[in-house]
Amino acid sequence: MTSGPYTKDGWVFFVLTLDRNGYYSGKPWTDVQHAFKSLSQMSRNFMARLRRISKRNGWRNPASDWVAAVEQHRSGWPHMNLIVYAPELAAELERGRLAVLQLGLTARESILARGEIRKALIETGWGWESTAEKAKSSEALAGYIVKLAGEFAAASGELAKLTQAPKNAAGKFRRLRAGKGFLPPRRKNSKFTGTLIRPEWDPQKSAYGAMPLHNIKRLEDRAIAAQCCALEADRIGRITMARGLAKTLGVGVQQVGPPIVERYIKVGSGFRLLDSS
Repeated sequence: MTSGPYTKDGWVFFVLTLDRNGYYSGKPWTDVQHAFKSLSQMSRNFMARLRRISKRNGWRNPASDWVAAVEQHRSGWPHMNLIVYAPELAAELERGRLAVLQLGLTARESILARGEIRKALIETGWGWESTAEKAKSSEALAGYIVKLAGEFAAASGELAKLTQAPKNAAGKFRRLRAGKGFLPPRRKNSKFTGTLIRPEWDPQKSAYGAMPLHNIKRLEDRAIAAQCCALEADRIGRITMARGLAKTLGVGVQQVGPPIVERYIKVGSGFRLLDSS
């Protein structure tokens, strides 16, 4: 976002919201799932409108120079954070923002989408409260998108609340989206394979277990993951018991706090703890 054909001050940051109750459009959304399923088509339609607006004004065509991440509001409804490289539009939005501030309006009112951008948003299904502004820092926006992409909704309930992870979306929902070819290809190394393991509450055993987040195809790798899950379940059990004792005895949990991450290395037919962090 700060190299090649891109300049630091050429990025536009959109927060695209939904008029979920149909207050302005008169067409309320049926439910949350319908909203999540419609995001892809709505974002494609808006980008097509934005390209036409750019051509009509003689601006640079944003083409595929965009990236977006979906978040979930605490109400359960989604909104989309969209970053587009459009230098002329960024400059136009900044001039409009300053002019609105001079009229005495609030900072929030100064970044609400206006004019043909607002018209394009409403006509493609987005809400009237959507915002559009020149990005203050491309580095900060890049870090923000990476942060969102790296968080997993299943990590814990508290994390989901803090990060606005889209927990109400259907399975295999794509949280991170981008124009074709904008993001570099995923790096792979055939020497390494692995999966994230997450704790799962087992009501029948009244305890936590552990399971891999992804399906593992190779039988050998699946067996290794099963052993790691057993080790992790045992660790979680010890932590749970330690926390219970700490609460009973009135001892600070931090005094018996567990390592957050443990990594195991295969030794012969078994495993040993490599390190903790």
